[in-house]
Formats: sequence, C-alpha cells, structure tokens
Amino acid sequence: MEHLGLGDADWQELRDLVGERLIEVQSPLDAVKSNPGSSESAKVLELMLNPFYLEDEPATTQATGWLGAWTTQSCQVAVAAESAQDIAAAVNFAREHGVRLVLKNTGHDTFGGSNGATDALLIWTHKMREVT
Repeated sequence: MEHLGLGDADWQELRDLVGERLIEVQSPLDAVKSNPGSSESAKVLELMLNPFYLEDEPATTQATGWLGAWTTQSCQVAVAAESAQDIAAAVNFAREHGVRLVLKNTGHDTFGGSNGATDALLIWTHKMREVT
C-alpha cells in the first residue's frame, strides 16, 4: 500500500497496531464514474439517497458541499477505529509521518471538516458505539 507519499513499511507499522481496521477507502461513486448508465451505476446512485447507507461508507458524506465552499472527496486510507487505542495509534502515526488527519463519524458536517480529500488519513469513528 503506497499512499500519501509513504511506502508499505510505513503503513505496516500502523497495521501492526490496528490490524484489519486499517483500510483502503473506495468511493462507491467510482462505479458511477467508470461505467455511467450501467445497472451497477444506477444501484449506487439509488443507495446514495439513503442516509443510513451514506453513514456506513467511509468515503461518503451526507452533503456534497456547502454553498460551493467545498467538494466531497474521500481520503485514500482510513483507520476504522473501534477503540481509543486505535485513535491514539492513528494520531501518533500521523504526527510521526507528517500526515494530515481528518475525523469522521457519520459524515454530517455542513462545513466539510470530515471530508478529507486525498491527502489525509481518515480516523473513522462510526463503529465506536459503546464508548463510555
């Protein structure tokens, strides 16, 4: 995995700490862009109308921009955090490697702060439902 100017060895360091929760993010809209008009494309566009689908996808946001101030773009890599340890590992990794961080839960962010573009590591906290 080579993303954000980092090589496999760098990402392996984070993978050793968070395991399979280090994920490569794929936008559901890739299918629409690559094959517009197909049945797969139509299915994705239908799913994109469902807010529950959107919150379950790390690459999507509930809005596509605010008054032209930002355009939704997904990060390439995410930690699908399930614990404070996952978050700490991602924050430390980003600090040590000079990587920008973006935080996202369900993607409800009017001002685009949970929208990372392609130059950031996403910490996706959507699965952290039982944190006290």
